[in-house]
Amino acid sequence: MPPAEFRRRADADSAAGADVAEDALVGIPGLSIMSQSRDAPTNALMRGTVAALAASMRAQSKSARAKLHLCAAVRSLSVARAHQRGVKVQRVVFAAVRDLAALGSDVCAALLQHGVVDISLGASAAHAEDAPLQILVLLAILEILTSSTGHRDFVAGGAVEASLRTMRRHAKHAVLQRLNVKMLRQLLGAVDREAMADSRILADVAAAVLAVVRAHESDADIALSGCAVVLQLAEYGHAYSIMDTLMGNGVCAILTAVMRCHRLHAGVQGAACAAINRIAKGSDARRLAMLSAGAVRLISDAMRTHAKSTDVQEVCCGAIHSLASYTVTMWRALLAGGVAELLVVTVQNHPENVRVLCTACAAMRNLAVTGHSARQALVAADAVKALKEALQRHPDALELVEHICVAIRILCSDATAQVCESMLGDGAADIAIQVMRKYPQHVSLVRCGSLAMRNLAKQVPERASAMVQSGATQVLSAALSQHLAHSELQEAVLQCAFALAASGGEATCQAFLHRDRTFLDKLLDCVQKHAGHSGVQTACCGVIAEFAMRSNERKNILMMLDAPKLLVQLLQKHSADAALAEQACRAISHLAYGSGGRKRQLLKADVATCALMVLDQQKQSPKAVLAACGAVRNLCARSELACEEFMAANAPK
Repeated sequence: MPPAEFRRRADADSAAGADVAEDALVGIPGLSIMSQSRDAPTNALMRGTVAALAASMRAQSKSARAKLHLCAAVRSLSVARAHQRGVKVQRVVFAAVRDLAALGSDVCAALLQHGVVDISLGASAAHAEDAPLQILVLLAILEILTSSTGHRDFVAGGAVEASLRTMRRHAKHAVLQRLNVKMLRQLLGAVDREAMADSRILADVAAAVLAVVRAHESDADIALSGCAVVLQLAEYGHAYSIMDTLMGNGVCAILTAVMRCHRLHAGVQGAACAAINRIAKGSDARRLAMLSAGAVRLISDAMRTHAKSTDVQEVCCGAIHSLASYTVTMWRALLAGGVAELLVVTVQNHPENVRVLCTACAAMRNLAVTGHSARQALVAADAVKALKEALQRHPDALELVEHICVAIRILCSDATAQVCESMLGDGAADIAIQVMRKYPQHVSLVRCGSLAMRNLAKQVPERASAMVQSGATQVLSAALSQHLAHSELQEAVLQCAFALAASGGEATCQAFLHRDRTFLDKLLDCVQKHAGHSGVQTACCGVIAEFAMRSNERKNILMMLDAPKLLVQLLQKHSADAALAEQACRAISHLAYGSGGRKRQLLKADVATCALMVLDQQKQSPKAVLAACGAVRNLCARSELACEEFMAANAPK
């Protein structure tokens, strides 16, 4: 009978007196024991409590009933304290305490204030062999923990130690074990680490809970709460040697055994995968232990079986994210388990759930890092299409956008031309451009998008013009202007511009200048701003070389901007850098081609000496030597003055 019905009957029959009100109490499980007991001493002890509750049922106002509930709670604890050795009395009291605690947080606060922690734990210790009383005590404590903030009080009072004693004493009692594990789960979940900073107790909890889960693995409630406790313990990481204790007690085998036993139970599958995720994180040894226990195949099975469960998909993707590593055995196992396809299916099946999408995209990113085979498998499974759809649905979800952008960059790194062609067809470049346009101030996203486009342009040069038409030059030019002081970003942007210019030819160079007439000025400013960063300098020289190669007009602009002087300064400062020497000599070679006036200006800037210096210092770098020879050739072509200078500088030697 619902409480509202109790009150209705009690209020309607209030004129009949306490007997009628006591009849209305029979429907409350714990209190019915009081009112029906035939034991005279028990009845005498309980008379005050029953009378108070009966009066509360007759009360006309809610506030009056609340006050009487509090009175009943205090009386119950007084009875328990006065008759600590009476098992039957204790049972009746804790049945009542459980029901009273369910009435709300005010009653729970009164119970805590009047010593329910000491009384309940004292009753548990005094009657350790009495399983029914242990059950009632645990039910009362769980009800209080559910409705109040008394977790720290119970931990300080020794509830964890009492629970461990009960678990050892009643190892085969499934109901008691279930309740104890639930209580430990609540205590560990609500109390901060400082309150539980006892390595011995934490180790005992780990060993006890794993032993209970192993012994009762077919019990879904124990499995669910046990996996949750394992996760809570694993959050301590290496503090107090908890991770070693878990591994030493066979946590990998226990978690996978639970997953096998409860394949259709979404809650158990999710709790076990969450624990696997945390334990596998950051350690190849633990990852391989999970693999040996069969975790990868079980996670894959869980994703297939519970494809519509957002909770299961999220924690399974998290587990894959943690399991993915460079270890050959691991990534082969992940691919054999169909993980690449499952991650893509998860993104497709849960397009509106940002949390699931974030976890799945992060798992894709980590899986892609493991090797070329993983990247190919993801691309073949239409990962790029799935990522693009997720971005279009949630362009404002920054965390998701970061995972998507990083995943695209990694997927196209060291990819073959065929794979990059497939990625471009699925919209990889569009993703990078959209992200850079949406988040122009976000340094890591702009850098990531630039590197992705660079990789794609290098592998599929014939598609560079399509990227330019989609707005690549606009976002790159904007990034060059807005983040002039950021070396790593400038390097990525310039590398991308270099790749596009080298692949797209004249159309790309014109697109850059059409978008920003001052692009070349900014380029040379970047050279000066990052004089000590060889990566930025190398990329700048490469862009200068591409822009100078195809247009006399751009060559003249570069000469007016003192590009030769900058190139000479770079070669003098970074003469040992083969890549920079190659690109700088290419730039000199292209600037020197054609006009005799440009050749004379170049010679005045002392480029001849620099070209010879490269020939002398980069003998082990064929590309740098070839570029330096090209510079010498173009400087000397149709110029007697240049030839005389090179002869004077002992160039033939």
